[in-house]
Amino acid sequence: MNGYFTGKFEFSIDAKGRIAVPAKFRDLIGENKCFHIIRVPKYRIKILPEAEWEKKAHVYANLPETEEFDDYRRIFYYSQADSEMDSQGRITISKKQLEQIKYKGGKIALVGMGKYIEAFCVENEDVKITNDKEEKDFSQDYYNIEKKIREFEEK
Repeated sequence: MNGYFTGKFEFSIDAKGRIAVPAKFRDLIGENKCFHIIRVPKYRIKILPEAEWEKKAHVYANLPETEEFDDYRRIFYYSQADSEMDSQGRITISKKQLEQIKYKGGKIALVGMGKYIEAFCVENEDVKITNDKEEKDFSQDYYNIEKKIREFEEK
């Protein structure tokens, strides 16, 4: 990948769960049109190009086999879905992932986050998760484990 994903774009999803990838983003990914999509907190999904997925997967695969890291690996790998960009520049977001971001129709925002793209329902952009215990717990666990992974990598 040459450069970084930046900017915010809003698109509709078609009946098959496909969403257009902005030309600005497509230009950055080069020949490999495979993306990996995973759940992250705050009703969002992370869309990783193949090269970034490989880096993350390598780190997670090499974490110590502890209950805490195993739980995180489950979240990381269980929520993952592959999506190959089609000839019209669209990727498919699974029904399960659309449910995770509370999609009920309307627009999806694709936001460049440097090395990856984040997606969420535009109508949920400012939603606070204080009333959703499951999502609040997931968010807290996710960020705690991400911090521990960074600490582990620094050793």
